[in-house]
Amino acid sequence: MSDDAWAALRWTLASCASDSAGQDQEPWLAEHGDAARLFVAGDSAGANIAHSVAMKAWLPGGARIEGMALLHPFFRGKDLLPSEGADPRFAQRVERTWGFVCAGRYGTDHPLINPLAMPAEEWATLGCRRALVTVAELDTLRDRGRRYVKTLRGSAWGGEEAVLYETDGEGHVYFLENSAGATRRRRRWTPSSPSSSEARFVSL
Repeated sequence: MSDDAWAALRWTLASCASDSAGQDQEPWLAEHGDAARLFVAGDSAGANIAHSVAMKAWLPGGARIEGMALLHPFFRGKDLLPSEGADPRFAQRVERTWGFVCAGRYGTDHPLINPLAMPAEEWATLGCRRALVTVAELDTLRDRGRRYVKTLRGSAWGGEEAVLYETDGEGHVYFLENSAGATRRRRRWTPSSPSSSEARFVSL
């Protein structure tokens, strides 16, 4: 799927190019698109795809990804982190699930699912100027997102800013359940209720 996303990004840039013309060009992007204000984003597995696309440093016409937003990225790895617990069966489930997703081609420390396994110098190819990563307190993936930001800051990445945003009292991609349609079906809550949540930027 990251190859599809990469192809879509190249098509978007081609449509934004002032000297581009052809049947595959999108007229609205040709008129309004600005290749200098390019962002990639995704939630859960979509965040993994956004990361993989940003790792392809070269873009047509010298364009660069201005920012990348990873919302609750679905990063995993062979060795469990504290938010994932210590049950070996959890690691086994991760391995089975990932093996199904990638048809057994890659292990759980492949960069597609575990970018933390990359050497520090390989982060130099992450082609975005700024990065935002969000995590949730009750999400088993939380520590993966936190480590991602810390690793990114200490790597050879040439970007300018990497920010972690953490939400208390919520689980994985809670914002999908709490979207406008879903919120109307949930019980009313107040800021003092146990189900309320707070979010904050975190300094690592």
